[in-house]
Amino acid sequence: CGREGCGLLRIRFHPDFPAASPYITAVGGTDFATDAIGPEQAWKQGGGGFSNTFAAPAYQAAAVAAYKANPRARLPPQYMWNATGRGYPDVAALGGLKAPYCVYSGGLFQGVAGT
Repeated sequence: CGREGCGLLRIRFHPDFPAASPYITAVGGTDFATDAIGPEQAWKQGGGGFSNTFAAPAYQAAAVAAYKANPRARLPPQYMWNATGRGYPDVAALGGLKAPYCVYSGGLFQGVAGT
């Protein structure tokens, strides 16, 4: 939904920049599907979408077409997003809070999330 959010009155999504640019590698996040280590799913606090500025590059054509054709993608109505735009993120890494990374900071160990 981008920085503009996904409010009920939105008519069109506003993708994030620079993540929507084909000149960078955008990293998305995943989280475990359950509270145990195992299968992953898209991180609910993550982002992604299709650029309103940049067309989909040729190297994305097959992957994006397969994603859009998959009924499990549960895409919003097409008028809300640019079907010909560059899709992002490019890759995803574990970044959710179900199994946060442990870091030592300021004399304390704490769990962190994000990519």
